Amino acid sequence: MTDLELSNRLRAFDYPAWRARMEATGGCAHPVRLRGSSTITTTDGRVLAQRSGEVWAPCGNRRDTVCPACSDRYAADAFHLIRAGLAGQERGIPASVTDRPRVFLTLTAPSFGPVHTRRLTARGRVIPCSCGAHHRANDPNIGGAVDHDSYDYQAAVLWQAHAGKLWHRFAIALRRALAARLGVSGRGFAQVARLSYAKVAEYQRRGLVHFHAALRLDGPDGPTDPPPAGIDGESLRGAIQEATTATALDVERPDGTTLRLRWGAQLDLREITPTAHDAVTDDTGEITDSRLAGYIAKYATKAPVRPRVIPTGPFGHWLTSSA
Repeated sequence: MTDLELSNRLRAFDYPAWRARMEATGGCAHPVRLRGSSTITTTDGRVLAQRSGEVWAPCGNRRDTVCPACSDRYAADAFHLIRAGLAGQERGIPASVTDRPRVFLTLTAPSFGPVHTRRLTARGRVIPCSCGAHHRANDPNIGGAVDHDSYDYQAAVLWQAHAGKLWHRFAIALRRALAARLGVSGRGFAQVARLSYAKVAEYQRRGLVHFHAALRLDGPDGPTDPPPAGIDGESLRGAIQEATTATALDVERPDGTTLRLRWGAQLDLREITPTAHDAVTDDTGEITDSRLAGYIAKYATKAPVRPRVIPTGPFGHWLTSSA
């Protein structure tokens, strides 16, 4: 809004009503205008009152470049939901969840051919790309194929289209791996434990998603139930590594041949530690409750023109049940 438009708005006769509506939407940049009417009648049909008008509702867009106000609310909600599932003490989640096996996992896409990259040394110098160039930070070629003729675009598209199903296969494989460590069958896992997680998908520079997930192991009744004996953080990490290797999905290429989809070789697996003294930030480099919640909340509101995070399910699911 320009200075002239702002001045005209402040001087408009309907400014008080406009301001009340804007305050009701929390300052939404693109409020949804709902128009309607209502009629109150008696049992014999006499009209007692009639009303018509317009109500504004927030757009609810989570992109910070589209609506900063709604984006801030989304980020705040995401932060508290994730942190509640990790640290407890709110939303009915006990603080004892900090003692559960918890890890932060990143799964990436496999390589479909060399792409242009920009990496830096410890001193901040640019490492030459495989093409021999020193790419600038805003170089549009970064993430693109070095050799368009040899890059497997077809496989990349198929992997992207089936990434969600590949995650589903991974979750099943992980429960089976945990069940084996507990000495029960895959079907019997739900009787002794529950795997809960909150995950998001973030686009890489090469256009493929990778998944970030905070995982927590509970007893069969969820966050209020302690996990079964015999499974600790190390066992959970081992089960994740086993499930990652075992997960595969066969799909058909356009020419009828079979393509086996798997996760990439890069597997980032870190322990989630409790936040000391209920601090909001942590300078030790560890993945803490609040640090992880803030990370997800921040990236969940990025604009589409940047690498972004896409919620793949309601964050709140993992507060009370397995996602």
